[in-house]
Amino acid sequence: MIRPLLTSALLITLPLMAAKAAAYEEYIEVTGYGEAEAWPDYLQINMLVSAIDEDAETAKAMVDQSMNQALAVAGGFDIAEEDIRADRITRQPRWEWQKDSRIYRGEQVSRNLIITLRDTADYTELAQKLFAIKNLSINNTSTGFDDPQKLQQQATKAALLNARDKATFMAETLDNKLDGVMHIVEQGSIRPQLMRMNAVAEAKGSAPAPMLLQKETVSASVQVRFELDEK
Repeated sequence: MIRPLLTSALLITLPLMAAKAAAYEEYIEVTGYGEAEAWPDYLQINMLVSAIDEDAETAKAMVDQSMNQALAVAGGFDIAEEDIRADRITRQPRWEWQKDSRIYRGEQVSRNLIITLRDTADYTELAQKLFAIKNLSINNTSTGFDDPQKLQQQATKAALLNARDKATFMAETLDNKLDGVMHIVEQGSIRPQLMRMNAVAEAKGSAPAPMLLQKETVSASVQVRFELDEK
């Protein structure tokens, strides 16, 4: 009967001793913040070609004509075939409410057109020519990166280095030094939000205003607990 009691006491004592030791661990915990910035690699122009007519075939013919004009415009720039998407076409009836009655206006045929422009300097000239095409509207233009993960890693690395430098400074100020990392928690990151530019047609005869791109910034933050040297 004595051995089981001793074993039970030992099992209870060991966790208590471990908890007590953990409670006296000396550490410093800091939050690191980092950023990385880069010029966008491309612009993505999102457009809609749409026409309404009582006859669906007529509406489609109008859309086809405008679409072919847009593709011809794009062909005048250094745009790869895989950077042009025009694979969706829809048809739906259009109705208009007048007082309490619904009036049929015809069939609307629409087709999406997305152009990825790698040479961002061509945007102003390309947009100006697209504006001139009937039945075509530019919904928005957004920026993007070929390798956003690389930019994110750069921001995270900067955040980790910031945490290390901050903890080192604090420890040395208190006549101590770091003795390893206990744990790291990624608190979050802010990826660059795509810059959206509403398309506004230029007045006739006016020179197109240039689009001024800016660097995009991605940020990251981490929480790091460093063990302090107890010597």
